[in-house]
Amino acid sequence: GDYFKRFDGESDAEAQSRFDNTIHEILDEGHKNTLCVAHGGVMWLYYLKRNHPDDLEGETFGNCCILEYDVKDNNEVKFVRLINPAQKM
Repeated sequence: GDYFKRFDGESDAEAQSRFDNTIHEILDEGHKNTLCVAHGGVMWLYYLKRNHPDDLEGETFGNCCILEYDVKDNNEVKFVRLINPAQKM
C-alpha cells in the first residue's frame, strides 16, 4: 500500500517499479548470473509482479528467502524456485 508515503517513502507500486527497472537495467547490460539482495518486502513485490502466490507450492516466503529466476535470451525472467533457509530448520 501507501503506508510509507506519509514518511516520504515509496508506495508499494513505486518500490516494485524501481526494483523491476533496476533488475532489467542489470540484465540489459548483459549480466545474466547476478545476485540481487533486497529487503523481503521488495522481493515479495517483485515476485508478485510476475507470479501468483500459489506458484510457491506450499513454501513459505519470509525474510532471508532466496528467489531463483532463470533469465531467457530476451531477458525475460522465469521463476524457478524459492529457498527459505528458516523453514528448513
